[in-house]
Amino acid sequence: MTPAPAIVVEASRQDEPSLSAGRERALWRSLQYLAAYRAAVPVVLLLAGYLGEGALPGGEASPRLYGGALTVYVLLALVGLAASRARWPGYELQLTLGALVDVLCITLALHASGGISSGLGLLLLVSLAATGLIGRGRMVLFYSAVAALAVLAEEAYRSLGPDAGQPRFFQAALLGIGFFATAWLARSLARYALASERLAAQRGVDLADLAAVNELVEREMQDGVIVIDDDGRVSQLSGRAAALLGIDPGLAARGLTLAADLPALAEAVLAWRLVPRHPAPPISVSESGRLRQVGVRPVAAGGDGSARAVVFLEDLDRVQRAARELKLVALGRLTAGIAHEIRNPLSSISHA
Repeated sequence: MTPAPAIVVEASRQDEPSLSAGRERALWRSLQYLAAYRAAVPVVLLLAGYLGEGALPGGEASPRLYGGALTVYVLLALVGLAASRARWPGYELQLTLGALVDVLCITLALHASGGISSGLGLLLLVSLAATGLIGRGRMVLFYSAVAALAVLAEEAYRSLGPDAGQPRFFQAALLGIGFFATAWLARSLARYALASERLAAQRGVDLADLAAVNELVEREMQDGVIVIDDDGRVSQLSGRAAALLGIDPGLAARGLTLAADLPALAEAVLAWRLVPRHPAPPISVSESGRLRQVGVRPVAAGGDGSARAVVFLEDLDRVQRAARELKLVALGRLTAGIAHEIRNPLSSISHA
């Protein structure tokens, strides 16, 4: 059992690079999806305008500014998509630039559509939520503050213009509060997802370590182990158990039934079920023309009347050999003691 810590450490070290590489691929893939969404939204708005009756929907105040903002939005989104596929520059920088592009282009489209009443500010909610989730909550409150200031500045600029109508600072403030609420929710969800991811990764390492320890224990054990389900089928079988029963490991992997494939073992288990207090009788297994005695020790593994059991198999011939060796060792020690007791008086007599 000494090599177990080395195996556990080796399994843990082998899992760490794959986990970090998988996490990095997932982050870049999420950034690519967000860039594709950025490109799809203005394309849909432009197509809806050109396929309509002429005027761009949402660009009532300034159709040229509206179309130009959406066109620039598409181009910058495509550039971001190509950069995310190339993974250059860094992930955090691309995420920040994408969020600022969202705020700039959507605010310009909002201004060209008549301000808060156009409803285009809701697109920033989706962008902030997605950015907060894939950014693991980092700097999402900063993005929300920039978006809220941009909306308030647009409303202030509109209220000071020559065609200023009734100011809608209250609606702009409510939209800003919505930005912060969405960012906070996305930040909380991102932290929860990150904690769950770390826990899952740690559980994966623990399972790998446990599998390595189980493999080591199974390899070093002298006894065989068989797990029997409620239907009398062998659900798990160790290599040592297959060797004791003379079963091909490939056949054992396909599943065995006690009554059909192991009748002697089935009778021993049935005798134990009838009288659980008494030990199960041993079984005889033919090996190379001679019979080998195998001890059977079933243990109940299920509750509430479940028939699941774990059967431990022991090579009785090996136990008998070990007992004979112990007897020989004890006899040798007894003989040596008797010889010592006889030699002492003889030595005294010889000396006298």
